[in-house]
Amino acid sequence: MADIVAALDRYFGITEKGSNIRTEVKGGVIIFLAMLYILVSNPAIINTSGTLNTDALFTATALSTVIACIASGLLAKFPVAMAPGMGINAFVSFTIMGAMGFTWAQALMAVLISGILFLIVSLTGLRSKMLDAIPVSFRLAITAGIGLFIATVGLIDAGVINFATGTPAFGPLGDLEIALGLFCIIVTFILYFRKWWGAVIGGILLTAVVGMIIGVIELPKEVLSTPNFEYFAYVFTDFEMFENAMIPSFIIAVFALFMVDMFDSAGTLLSIGERAGMVKEGGFSKEAGKALMVDSGATITGAVLGTSTVTSFIESQTGIEAGGRTGLMPVIVGLLFLLAMFFFPIFEVITFPCIVGALVFVGVCMLASVKDIDWKDPVIATTAFLVIAIMTLSYSISNGIGFGAIAYVIGMLVTGRREQLNKGMIFIALIFAVYFVAYYAVIPIL
Repeated sequence: MADIVAALDRYFGITEKGSNIRTEVKGGVIIFLAMLYILVSNPAIINTSGTLNTDALFTATALSTVIACIASGLLAKFPVAMAPGMGINAFVSFTIMGAMGFTWAQALMAVLISGILFLIVSLTGLRSKMLDAIPVSFRLAITAGIGLFIATVGLIDAGVINFATGTPAFGPLGDLEIALGLFCIIVTFILYFRKWWGAVIGGILLTAVVGMIIGVIELPKEVLSTPNFEYFAYVFTDFEMFENAMIPSFIIAVFALFMVDMFDSAGTLLSIGERAGMVKEGGFSKEAGKALMVDSGATITGAVLGTSTVTSFIESQTGIEAGGRTGLMPVIVGLLFLLAMFFFPIFEVITFPCIVGALVFVGVCMLASVKDIDWKDPVIATTAFLVIAIMTLSYSISNGIGFGAIAYVIGMLVTGRREQLNKGMIFIALIFAVYFVAYYAVIPIL
């Protein structure tokens, strides 16, 4: 056992990064619990039409997560877990298959092609250069924006905040499921205030127990589940060429998937790299650069397995806050998802109200980065505000980054600070300008 521990320490550089095996395993378990909802949410969102096999979608979700997480840990040695992304799966379901009218196999082909483009950009080093070109204050705004975004998503999806009246307001707290989510937040922060290391995992588990006691969460009726690989290679075996009139829609779908995946995961990796101390003065560390390629490869793998875009998960932040710093964490996450693939009826009791406390906790931790933003500079202050506000209000990490980049470039030009602009930020702003026109102007009229 001592030899195994020593080997893991050397391979992942655990001691070197100021951590230990126990902390890394603990962080992996916490990330797993915080991400567990994806096993239920992803199949449900993709199968909105009710025409797909939920069991097969669950297996594809779990297996793509297993492969991506283990690759992230072993190959990139970066403390980020990956899984089919929320938001992107809704775009696939509601826009590509819904509004555009493509089949599931055709939608998977769009995901596959976007992943290949993503990998090419990563291999050429262009993506790393784009990220390295992002100013420090812009990075900090991204970190804070993602924190507020993930907390907002948690509060709204748990029903604590809703839009039933047309404007945001407290949900009906008399509803037991909503009350359970609020209970999770309160318990998580009570444990956090007491400086207990297991605040997040404690909140999740205590909420699950209370949920079963009050009848909001059902006890599992079975123990084992058999994986269903129906959608493995489905993108090839059931793909049928669409009509020529649908080609423009398909191209735009691929472009939108590419843009959202590239910048959503970029923002997540920036945030996690900042919090884990893995962002150097001049840009990303070597491990983070490798994580960019793993992320793109994960999208390709996910499409072949039968699920929407696989990307870096901001829930990895829960493990970072628990002290984890190395690639051992996502390996642990991957192994736990492998178990979950066979024991889903047991893990299914961890519903969304059980994890909302973790999401709000992450938001609090990440928002702390705003203190280091140069708020006295009008261009930087405006840019930071737009990144944080647009990211949260539009429910899109990429939208926040895009609006902020465009505002930053315009601000620097009109204030006569062109020499402070680099080609990377100009390129990012131009790409997003094209993306916004294509996604919000062209797609709606097709």
